[in-house]
Amino acid sequence: MKKEILINLLEKAKWAHKFMTEEDILPLPYSDDYDAFADKVSELKKAIDVAEEDLNEKVKPPEKRTHEIWVEGYQVLDEMFPATFQGDYYGNIFSEAIENWITMRNIDKEKAIKYYNNNWYYLGCQIFDNEEDARKKFG
Repeated sequence: MKKEILINLLEKAKWAHKFMTEEDILPLPYSDDYDAFADKVSELKKAIDVAEEDLNEKVKPPEKRTHEIWVEGYQVLDEMFPATFQGDYYGNIFSEAIENWITMRNIDKEKAIKYYNNNWYYLGCQIFDNEEDARKKFG
């Protein structure tokens, strides 16, 4: 909540900043008043710049990283099929990487992908982020 309020205030200050440059200020009747007003505008500009730098440091989005996607192996009758490596996909979190995998491979999400008990499944086989876990059941 604090982040949204700070961003909102910063946006308002930026909007005011656009219209409050020294070139746009009409001279007031007394030069002392104009100088004081111009000083306030300069202070506002500096405060906005400092606040923006501070906000950018504190509210950086997480960097995208790659996640391995593995689908566990399975068995049909007497034949076993080992786990398969699907590739490395970008995402801040594993779920985003899976969404990218689905999109890039044109997988029918409604028919082929399920999310159940905090796990992802592809055609009934669990999806993992590492080879070791993917190979536990059927190699």
